[in-house]
Amino acid sequence: MKKIPLHTKIFIGLFLGVIIGLVFGPKAKNIEFIGTIFIRLITMVVVPLVFFSLTLGTASLGDIKKLGRIGIKTFIYFTLTTAIAIIIGLLAANLLKPGTGLNEQVKQELFKNYQQTAQAKISAAQEKPSLISVLVNIVPTNPLKAMAEGEMLSVIFLALIFGLCLTLIDTQKSKPILQFFEGVNETILQVVNLVMK
Repeated sequence: MKKIPLHTKIFIGLFLGVIIGLVFGPKAKNIEFIGTIFIRLITMVVVPLVFFSLTLGTASLGDIKKLGRIGIKTFIYFTLTTAIAIIIGLLAANLLKPGTGLNEQVKQELFKNYQQTAQAKISAAQEKPSLISVLVNIVPTNPLKAMAEGEMLSVIFLALIFGLCLTLIDTQKSKPILQFFEGVNETILQVVNLVMK
């Protein structure tokens, strides 16, 4: 029997999610935990996957000039994908208009519960940081904290620095580290594959 490609499975899942939401409405909340677990599983592996794969990629280059070019490309790619995600989010929100079908009582309850959180996020978004502060904040003061909080630019910076330093130390010392990183990276990819199936 022919295997269904992964992207087809994803679209089937999206389509089924929309159908279940339309048919069952608020009752579909009972199976919301399935989607939440799926999202959490994917989120769980993002930071380690980025760190280990980028470190391995950087260490395998062995040339600082190549690293500079790759670093710039990575930064541009990350910025572009973030911008695309924001555009998709804005388009989806404006087209679908979530919350328009809610009754007044539910609206008031949501407003009461989330007003402070929303206001804090609006205030934070309005305080535009300068380019210098953005660049300074890319360098993490605590690498583990940056990873735990999912600060992707800091994780990318850390991976590039770590990979570069692995190329600068003796091969006999860097080889076991790289082998360990390769094993971890393969395992993480297997986890992603398992979750997506």
